Amino acid sequence: MKKILMVVGSMRKGSFNQQVAEHIAELLKNKAEISFLDYKDLPFLNQDIEFPTPDVVKHVRSAVDSADGLWLVSPEYNHSIPAVLKNFLDWISRPNEENNPKAGKTSADKKVTFTGIGGSNETAGCRKNLFDLCKFIGMNVVGDMGTGFSFDRDTFTTGKVIFSEEDNAKLLAQADTFLASL
Repeated sequence: MKKILMVVGSMRKGSFNQQVAEHIAELLKNKAEISFLDYKDLPFLNQDIEFPTPDVVKHVRSAVDSADGLWLVSPEYNHSIPAVLKNFLDWISRPNEENNPKAGKTSADKKVTFTGIGGSNETAGCRKNLFDLCKFIGMNVVGDMGTGFSFDRDTFTTGKVIFSEEDNAKLLAQADTFLASL
């Protein structure tokens, strides 16, 4: 089975995008091995602490290296990428050896796809920025801008994301395309 690493762009307890990622994992339970990246302790990228590489950065890079592909599930903050997710992508885009800019980068050729749930634009701004950034850092984007969803306003009251059959069909189509590329 192919290994997919879920990276959620929200650290909030009860995050709607965490719920989406968990739902995707449930839909794929017999199709792929799914794991979730815990990167809440990842420091902000700072060249002063880049080498020797902090243990948490080594852990994150190892998790990415061991996955066949990354599935980024993210909200949209101010029409863009949340800082925690951008920071993660910055760390994996950096060379793995000091003073050797051509040393392997964890992001190089890594397959990636995107999903997000948000307001009426269905995280289009975030997904577009993720597309551009991931291409720039050498990742292999599968499925163009990915899949976006708009939550029902009742979601704010209930705290629960509800998925329709149409939503599931979109996610399964995205998953099939992604898995076929791995």
